[in-house]
Amino acid sequence: MPSYYGQSWDHYVAEVFDTMKREDSVFPGDEWGTPAWWDICYKRLLERAGAPEWKHVVEIGPGSGKYTALLLERSACSILAFDVSGEFMKILESRLAEFITGKRLQTSLMSCDRADEMLSEIENAGLRGQVDAFVSIDAMVHVDVQYLAAYFTTAAICLRPGGKLVMTLADATSAKGREKLLREVKLYFPKQGTTSLKFEFLSPEMVRSTLEPLGFRIELLEHDSPEPETARDIFLIAEKMENDPAALENFLR
Repeated sequence: MPSYYGQSWDHYVAEVFDTMKREDSVFPGDEWGTPAWWDICYKRLLERAGAPEWKHVVEIGPGSGKYTALLLERSACSILAFDVSGEFMKILESRLAEFITGKRLQTSLMSCDRADEMLSEIENAGLRGQVDAFVSIDAMVHVDVQYLAAYFTTAAICLRPGGKLVMTLADATSAKGREKLLREVKLYFPKQGTTSLKFEFLSPEMVRSTLEPLGFRIELLEHDSPEPETARDIFLIAEKMENDPAALENFLR
């Protein structure tokens, strides 16, 4: 059964997307950015982190799969993709059916009832300690830091030494981040205690102070735009260094 959070995204796909989409929006999620921007993100994050050489990738929150498709088309990697939304997953599986048939894409619908749910799936796939990259673009901006810590910890356990964590995160210290945070106060204040799709804001220092004790070395921690007035999100690349995966499991199990 999908989580309440997953049901919120199911509702977005079924009911909200039609009111948000542009004329060139083919799939839900296309309304966030443009093909030119997605290509920039691919090059600044995925390609820079070594995507052409990756073999095993875990993707969190692929949605309808625009970055999944770019990874599969531009590298020889195989992807294990996790999402909370069954409706987004159906679109992803239809859109990229050829890669599922070719054994390069496997999907997993998350119930979010256990912190070690993703870890268990990765272990069942025989990929613990073998993953080249954990990737999440445009999804973790909606994830509270308490839940994000579960994904960080899972990556710290399952990545191979030298493997990469690649994400975009919401930044309250950026110009557009602060603007969005304050602009949406009236919208989300009455929804306290309920599931919503609001941004969950962080700061670069929070990201660094959480990841480094887990055994990561920060390679890239910068805004999505070099122009301060247009910057909103954090672009993150972190490398898995030495840690004690067995000890980290105590945080999840």
